Amino acid sequence: MEHLQKMPIIQLVCEKTGIARATFYRWMDQSPDFKKAVEEASQEGHRRIGDLAESKLIHLINDNNLGAIIFYLRSQNKKYRPAIVAQVGPVDPADDEMTEKEKEHWRKFIKANAHGCKACNEIWDKAHKELNKGLNKEYGVIK
Repeated sequence: MEHLQKMPIIQLVCEKTGIARATFYRWMDQSPDFKKAVEEASQEGHRRIGDLAESKLIHLINDNNLGAIIFYLRSQNKKYRPAIVAQVGPVDPADDEMTEKEKEHWRKFIKANAHGCKACNEIWDKAHKELNKGLNKEYGVIK
């Protein structure tokens, strides 16, 4: 556990201690106490690394590193974050402004998000029919 507190990467801990990863994970599955100890040690390790990273960032800021200064300001203060502008709305595949490539991308997106469950398949079928209706009306290309 001491190794996990210093470096919370299981592969490295296993190599350092000579324990096979499969054995390590089997122990985690078989022992709730071991699993809890691993989770606590890993959390401590991540806290330590976070502290180290913040310390290094502060050193860079003190050395007038502009990238570090910008990173710190953007991550700690909303005032310095770049504005993100997005237009969200329904997608109309029959829209004259959509290219064939965009329409194909939209079809692939819809299909990729159908997970095979009944609800997803129903959503996919409905979207596909609407898409085809719009494309048939506009271009007469999809049956």
